[in-house]
Amino acid sequence: MMYFRFSYLLLVFFLVFASCSSDEDDMMNIVTEDCNGLVISYQNDIVPIINTTCALSGCHIEGFSNGDFTSYNGLKSKADNGRLNSRVVVNKNMPPSNSSGPKSLSAQQIIAFKCWIADGAPDN
Repeated sequence: MMYFRFSYLLLVFFLVFASCSSDEDDMMNIVTEDCNGLVISYQNDIVPIINTTCALSGCHIEGFSNGDFTSYNGLKSKADNGRLNSRVVVNKNMPPSNSSGPKSLSAQQIIAFKCWIADGAPDN
Protein backbone atom coordinates (compact mmCIF):
# COMPACT_ATOMS: atom_id res chain seq x y z
CA MET A 1 0.00 0.00 0.00
CA MET A 2 2.84 2.37 0.86
CA TYR A 3 4.50 1.60 -2.49
CA PHE A 4 1.25 2.45 -4.33
CA ARG A 5 0.96 5.84 -2.59
CA PHE A 6 4.58 6.68 -3.30
CA SER A 7 4.20 5.66 -6.95
CA TYR A 8 1.02 7.69 -7.27
CA LEU A 9 2.67 10.79 -5.75
CA LEU A 10 5.69 10.34 -7.96
CA LEU A 11 3.48 10.09 -11.04
CA VAL A 12 1.54 13.23 -10.09
CA PHE A 13 4.78 15.09 -9.40
CA PHE A 14 6.20 14.04 -12.77
CA LEU A 15 3.07 15.03 -14.70
CA VAL A 16 2.87 18.44 -13.05
CA PHE A 17 6.51 19.33 -13.65
CA ALA A 18 6.81 17.70 -17.05
CA SER A 19 3.95 19.83 -18.33
CA CYS A 20 5.68 23.03 -17.22
CA SER A 21 8.75 24.15 -19.10
CA SER A 22 11.26 26.48 -17.56
CA ASP A 23 12.83 26.98 -20.97
CA GLU A 24 11.47 30.37 -22.07
CA ASP A 25 12.35 29.71 -25.73
CA ASP A 26 10.26 26.52 -25.82
CA MET A 27 7.31 28.35 -24.31
CA MET A 28 7.70 31.27 -26.69
CA ASN A 29 7.71 28.92 -29.70
CA ILE A 30 4.44 27.42 -28.52
CA VAL A 31 2.85 30.82 -27.94
CA THR A 32 4.03 32.33 -31.23
CA GLU A 33 3.51 29.58 -33.77
CA ASP A 34 1.41 32.21 -35.50
CA CYS A 35 0.47 35.77 -34.70
CA ASN A 36 -3.11 35.52 -35.93
CA GLY A 37 -5.36 37.69 -33.85
CA LEU A 38 -2.46 39.50 -32.19
CA VAL A 39 -2.29 43.12 -33.32
CA ILE A 40 0.90 44.90 -32.37
CA SER A 41 0.89 48.68 -32.56
CA TYR A 42 4.06 50.51 -33.54
CA GLN A 43 3.14 53.49 -31.33
CA ASN A 44 1.77 51.58 -28.34
CA ASP A 45 3.93 48.45 -28.30
CA ILE A 46 7.13 48.89 -30.33
CA VAL A 47 8.07 52.52 -29.54
CA PRO A 48 8.13 51.94 -25.75
CA ILE A 49 10.44 48.94 -26.23
CA ILE A 50 12.70 50.97 -28.53
CA ASN A 51 12.81 53.88 -26.09
CA THR A 52 13.81 51.72 -23.12
CA THR A 53 16.13 49.20 -24.78
CA CYS A 54 17.45 50.49 -28.12
CA ALA A 55 17.42 54.27 -28.56
CA LEU A 56 19.88 54.93 -25.76
CA SER A 57 23.03 57.03 -25.62
CA GLY A 58 25.51 55.58 -28.08
CA CYS A 59 23.01 53.19 -29.61
CA HIS A 60 20.33 53.51 -32.34
CA ILE A 61 19.90 57.26 -31.99
CA GLU A 62 20.33 59.97 -34.62
CA GLY A 63 23.76 59.66 -36.19
CA PHE A 64 24.35 56.07 -35.06
CA SER A 65 25.99 54.14 -37.88
CA ASN A 66 23.90 50.98 -37.40
CA GLY A 67 20.56 52.73 -37.65
CA ASP A 68 18.50 55.46 -36.05
CA PHE A 69 15.49 53.87 -34.35
CA THR A 70 14.13 57.15 -32.98
CA SER A 71 11.97 57.39 -36.11
CA TYR A 72 9.63 54.93 -37.78
CA ASN A 73 11.55 55.08 -41.08
CA GLY A 74 14.84 54.15 -39.42
CA LEU A 75 13.34 51.06 -37.81
CA LYS A 76 11.20 50.16 -40.82
CA SER A 77 14.23 49.91 -43.09
CA LYS A 78 15.78 47.30 -40.75
CA ALA A 79 12.46 45.43 -40.58
CA ASP A 80 12.20 45.41 -44.38
CA ASN A 81 15.74 44.16 -45.01
CA GLY A 82 15.43 41.36 -42.43
CA ARG A 83 18.12 42.59 -40.04
CA LEU A 84 15.66 43.47 -37.27
CA ASN A 85 14.10 40.02 -37.36
CA SER A 86 17.51 38.34 -37.53
CA ARG A 87 19.00 40.23 -34.58
CA VAL A 88 15.93 40.52 -32.32
CA VAL A 89 13.77 37.47 -33.03
CA VAL A 90 16.09 34.80 -34.42
CA ASN A 91 19.50 35.43 -32.82
CA LYS A 92 18.13 37.28 -29.76
CA ASN A 93 21.36 39.26 -29.48
CA MET A 94 19.85 42.70 -29.21
CA PRO A 95 20.34 44.63 -27.11
CA PRO A 96 23.99 43.62 -26.85
CA SER A 97 25.58 42.61 -23.58
CA ASN A 98 27.52 45.90 -23.45
CA SER A 99 24.34 47.99 -23.66
CA SER A 100 24.01 50.90 -21.27
CA GLY A 101 20.42 49.77 -20.68
CA PRO A 102 18.80 46.35 -20.47
CA LYS A 103 20.97 43.46 -21.67
CA SER A 104 18.13 41.45 -23.21
CA LEU A 105 14.51 41.59 -24.26
CA SER A 106 11.73 39.74 -22.49
CA ALA A 107 9.86 36.95 -24.25
CA GLN A 108 6.86 39.29 -24.59
CA GLN A 109 9.00 41.98 -26.22
CA ILE A 110 10.44 39.47 -28.69
CA ILE A 111 6.92 38.26 -29.51
CA ALA A 112 5.85 41.86 -30.11
CA PHE A 113 8.68 42.38 -32.60
CA LYS A 114 8.07 39.04 -34.28
CA CYS A 115 4.38 39.70 -34.83
CA TRP A 116 4.87 43.35 -35.81
CA ILE A 117 7.47 42.38 -38.41
CA ALA A 118 5.31 39.49 -39.67
CA ASP A 119 2.47 41.98 -40.16
CA GLY A 120 4.69 44.10 -42.43
CA ALA A 121 5.93 46.46 -39.70
CA PRO A 122 3.02 48.91 -40.08
CA ASP A 123 3.11 52.48 -38.81
CA ASN A 124 0.04 52.03 -36.63
